[in-house]
Amino acid sequence: GLKLITFSVAGMATNLDLTRVSLDTNAFLVAGGNWTLTNILNSVYLACINVPSSPGQNIWCPPPTSTYAYWSVSNNWSLGHCPLAGEDVLFDFSSPLDCWMNIVPPPLGSIEISESYAGKVVVRSVYPGFGSFSNVTVTGNVDIRGGTMVHVTHSSDYAPDDRAVNRLALNVGGDFYLGPYGAINLDGLGYPKGKGPGAGVSGTTATRRSASHGGPGAYNPVTSTTYGSITQPETLGSGANGPGGGALFLQVDGTATIDGLISAQGIGGSATACPGAGGSIFIKAAAFAGSGTVQAGVATEGYYGSGGGRIALVATSESSFGSMTFRANPSTSTANEGGGRAGTVFLGTPTSGRLIIDQENIGASSANFTLLPSPTETFATAPAISGPLDDAALILTNGAQVALTSDLRMADLPWLGGQLSLNSHTLYLKADAPSGAFPADYGAGTTNLPGVFHTFGNGDTLTRDGRLLWGDAPVTWRVATLVYQDSGGTATNTGYANDQYIAHGSALQLAATAAAPETPFRFWDGTLPGGAASSDANPLAIASLGGNSAFRAWFSTNMVDLSHNQWLPGSVSDDWFAPYNWNLLMVPVAGQNVTLPAGSNVRLSGPSAALGVFTVDPAATLTFDGWNSPLEASTLTIHGTLTHLPQTVTTTNGLGEWDAQHRILLKGQNLTVATDGALNADGKGYLPGAGPGSVPPFLGIGDDGTSYAMGGGGGYGGSGAFYLSGRGGLAYGRADDPWQPGSGGCYRPLYYGSRSKPGGGAIRIEMSGSVTVDGIVSANGPNCTGGGTGGSGGGIAVYCQTFSGATSGWIRATGGTGALEGGSGGGGRIALNYNSTAQAALPVPRPPVRISTVNGNVTNPDTSGATILPVMGTLYL
Repeated sequence: GLKLITFSVAGMATNLDLTRVSLDTNAFLVAGGNWTLTNILNSVYLACINVPSSPGQNIWCPPPTSTYAYWSVSNNWSLGHCPLAGEDVLFDFSSPLDCWMNIVPPPLGSIEISESYAGKVVVRSVYPGFGSFSNVTVTGNVDIRGGTMVHVTHSSDYAPDDRAVNRLALNVGGDFYLGPYGAINLDGLGYPKGKGPGAGVSGTTATRRSASHGGPGAYNPVTSTTYGSITQPETLGSGANGPGGGALFLQVDGTATIDGLISAQGIGGSATACPGAGGSIFIKAAAFAGSGTVQAGVATEGYYGSGGGRIALVATSESSFGSMTFRANPSTSTANEGGGRAGTVFLGTPTSGRLIIDQENIGASSANFTLLPSPTETFATAPAISGPLDDAALILTNGAQVALTSDLRMADLPWLGGQLSLNSHTLYLKADAPSGAFPADYGAGTTNLPGVFHTFGNGDTLTRDGRLLWGDAPVTWRVATLVYQDSGGTATNTGYANDQYIAHGSALQLAATAAAPETPFRFWDGTLPGGAASSDANPLAIASLGGNSAFRAWFSTNMVDLSHNQWLPGSVSDDWFAPYNWNLLMVPVAGQNVTLPAGSNVRLSGPSAALGVFTVDPAATLTFDGWNSPLEASTLTIHGTLTHLPQTVTTTNGLGEWDAQHRILLKGQNLTVATDGALNADGKGYLPGAGPGSVPPFLGIGDDGTSYAMGGGGGYGGSGAFYLSGRGGLAYGRADDPWQPGSGGCYRPLYYGSRSKPGGGAIRIEMSGSVTVDGIVSANGPNCTGGGTGGSGGGIAVYCQTFSGATSGWIRATGGTGALEGGSGGGGRIALNYNSTAQAALPVPRPPVRISTVNGNVTNPDTSGATILPVMGTLYL
């Protein structure tokens, strides 16, 4: 609907006089005559049809000079207000500007993006827990014929704490249509580079690593893994040198027709850099149609190829999936590591499904596999019995490499055009055994049987073959019964062979018999009830067999001296209560002297026995796991480090109280923290936004487009700093018995949330004799850098008869310093409770130990934004 207007008056090219322009509206073959004139490049004048909108239709039409094209701005809409509940929303040629959907819209009547719209609609929907904008709801149809719909990136200030915050979530009550000129493009909107559960590494040739998601990268960090759901994917792709793909959650009550492009690819790779992994696309609809492309792979090559993402289309009624193209491809590798592995494509209906792993012949064979089921998925029942894949056929094609992570039941294996590693597990198939040669006539792939069947707590492994069973066979579990290092005695599984398959639900009784009195039975380890590290029960009863199991009996020589027990520094496990981690093959008992030598890394998750002399050598660490996990000994000498796990609780309990989870708790007679020793609970307190001394953000969590202001610091012994109109956390707790951890500062997760810090932790010392501090006892709130609020100092409570120490000793619970737009934390609380008479009788009744509960520093209140400074904490003597 455009027409060139010619004119003859000089100067009109730069200053059009509308009264001297004649316009024949009949030439446009459109009834009416609502026209506006637009100057294009100061030389060509076009008449734009301004057709009146239908009742209830609100058109995106911000002024061309708009700097911030926000959904929430009334002047950006034809009806003079942002869309109301039930209104129909239209994006067309009225404006080329991108639309930033910065607020939660009410349920809309419909959304139409016409072919004439060339901009983006940026939807700021988030994952649960990150604000109220969980999804966009449309009661009618969504029609995307042009333009691009995206979600917010995870770079910069929109998700700076590297957590999964933003995704595109859309609920459609009618039909959904994506035309050939429209797109949903989430490429590179996943985890930023180097972040995510499957993160790779950007760096030099020696250090760079690929990223994983649905499929693994070619060469990954040992801490990375594949993750996410196969049938309901919603996770972001992880980053390497480039970011991963984003995430789409689309639910349609009617038909979803896809003739355009839906993309959530990882990007940022090159011949010398690793790209991000593919993202997630999950679409649930009554039916599907279309010939478009749905892709969640990797867009570029990589030095080490990264893995594909996950796609799932689920029809709630019987439906085909049109002639759409699906891709969850990995990227190639310029380095010789075989390439990344394909992600997963799941197509499901109420009665059947297909799980497609398509490598697209990218890369070469290697010891790298797409894992099935996903190692991070949890199931209500064992997937060998039933689960979301038991009606799905497994299709491996174009060189796919797949390995099982557990026993699994599926419908069929109609095509094996790659390599299937059973990895010691059983693949149960409901279909009857295929006619002809398998797999020669069904893709000509290969199956590999062996793999690690069980890994014991001390790192030992058992390798066994797996099984491929057709005909919907009943579940049987492999049970292995053995003796550690085949010495000291025998182990039997009563009524069964020591290595055989046994029916699901069977009862077992295991017996260990020593070969001689000199080699007594110590304990069982392996697949024990309740996940226990060991059991000294003999016989050992298993009420109901529910999975593949391994039971191992330990015997030992009769030790002459049982008075001293020492941790084995090379232990794979860190569990105090695992007997194989100790040189006597027993958990320390009452009265034993215990040493943690250099290199030990031990976790105490419950009360210890009342030990004799307990010593932590230099370069050894003991971590307290739990609130009531005391270490008790008559004499404790600390040369290494004691710490506790961080608090993770983010809400109060049913009574509105905060329940702390972890602390350092020492009991006994005498404690010495040597000059090379430390009790370190720095930053182990409540998280940002949590704890009695934290406050909610006065500007919200940051999902509303407001400023970067962080808010106030956390309080405990003293209140936290106020930031502008955002108050700091208030003081709480008892000065004479500071048993609680410190609190985090104000938390705005969508604006520099990761840069805010937790409070200091909790340390409690209960000695009936002396406490000597020549080293460090610390529960500080950490300092922030580059923005964020500081947490408060923590709580340190000491009970003893006498207290002493040297000038090297330091007891501290200081507040953390906020940065830029965040307030600093208040000081914590320290209490020294001692016998004043016994203390006065010491040669040095006032020891030169430094004690500090200062607040977080504010070097420049004007630039920090602090309007009320933080307050120091308390010291009780």
